[in-house]
Amino acid sequence: MQDAIQDFILSRQAKNCSPRTVEWYTYTLGRINKWFIEKGVTHPEQITSKLIRTILSGLVDKDYSDSYVNIYARVLKTFTKFLHKEGYISKEIEFELPKLVEKRQRVYSIQEIQKILAVCKTRRDRAFIMFMVDSGVRLSEVLELNWGDIDMDNGIVRIDYGKGRKFRTVVISIETRRALIKYKKDINSMDSKPVFQTTHGTRFTEPGLHSWMNRLSQKAGVHITLHALRRTFATLCAKSQMDLFRLQALMGHSSLEMTKKYVRTLDDDLIDAHQKHSPIDLILRQ
Repeated sequence: MQDAIQDFILSRQAKNCSPRTVEWYTYTLGRINKWFIEKGVTHPEQITSKLIRTILSGLVDKDYSDSYVNIYARVLKTFTKFLHKEGYISKEIEFELPKLVEKRQRVYSIQEIQKILAVCKTRRDRAFIMFMVDSGVRLSEVLELNWGDIDMDNGIVRIDYGKGRKFRTVVISIETRRALIKYKKDINSMDSKPVFQTTHGTRFTEPGLHSWMNRLSQKAGVHITLHALRRTFATLCAKSQMDLFRLQALMGHSSLEMTKKYVRTLDDDLIDAHQKHSPIDLILRQ
């Protein structure tokens, strides 16, 4: 089994998957292989649909979120397709992906963003929150960002390794640039250096960045996640009537439908729209 997993990881590298994607496959398949070993499965031919359903239902029983279970199911689907294609197993293993329950995703209100900014006592904290809300970049993208990627004159930010290793540009405002300029005074801001640095001047890891946001969350009384900041960018841009095609480009989405999923209609907007266009109000005014 270990040889098959190693071959799969090498195939992802050959497909030019990003290092972070390869790392995620390595970690996830490592956990899956431990579950295989616990079930006495040491060879790819021993994998069955029933075994996979047992593993996934076990995750559900442990109260993992539906999105978490779905991620593992997708990795198993990709891995077993590879096993069949490469001849490790004689027939493809069929199983259904668990359904994702559509939930209302978190978007911060303007008041919540103001509350978060109010507890940003360092230049780094303030610059980071402003940058994330103003640019809508992904977690992986901000981790890779260097000072040389930002043009302070016009606000254009170059994203060299977006999702799928695609290049794109985003834009930040004058106020965000001013916050970054103030933050630059505290660190080594050579072009090759990461924009947001740890207290030791090194690039943040994903766990390190999450720890930083958790500390800030406790101060603000608002749970801060990078994905919610990105979704807030999309929602506020749409609310201010930015063209969805331009928003799609800024978000780095492959389709307009994906962008629409990010944009949440706020309750206040619905109430305001209904008050303006209520059928009963229109009838009774006649």
